[in-house]
Amino acid sequence: MMLDEWNWTIGTVLAPFGRIGEVRIRYETDFPERFARVTRVCLRTAQGMARLFTVESVRPHKTGAVLKLAGLESISQAEEWRGARIQVMRAEAEPLGADEYYISDLVGMEVVTAGGKRLGLLEEVLPYPAQDLFRVGEILIPAVKEFILEVNLSERRIVVAPPKGLLPEDIAEPTDAD
Repeated sequence: MMLDEWNWTIGTVLAPFGRIGEVRIRYETDFPERFARVTRVCLRTAQGMARLFTVESVRPHKTGAVLKLAGLESISQAEEWRGARIQVMRAEAEPLGADEYYISDLVGMEVVTAGGKRLGLLEEVLPYPAQDLFRVGEILIPAVKEFILEVNLSERRIVVAPPKGLLPEDIAEPTDAD
């Protein structure tokens, strides 16, 4: 079976858990309840090893969960997958509302100001309690409608209007007050 279509990351294996091959995981999704519905997952390591597993059980544990996957029966078997991404098919992605985006779709997009100055590529979306932050190089932009004017997925471009003082002076755009 081709595993290329199993490329939608929903979690990461942190470590073995217990002695029977269970793994402790971190959620990489805003929909952790999906783990209760998932019956098969692909584990994929940074080294390129990938394998499809049937989910035998899942239970909450601290801020993540513990998964029991068919075929992982020992600590050493579970250890082989430490750090692996837990993936499902993109078709299984949860539907989003208007003006909602998957982080994986945003990362790598070009970020420009309303005046057309290129700030760089969106490198990371940092989750914070008040709102997420877009990291573009050393610049952190609050991910709120007031500052994010447009997200164009087809052109892979985000247009921002950061507040005065947020951008370094060498790339800041003049305002009417200047």
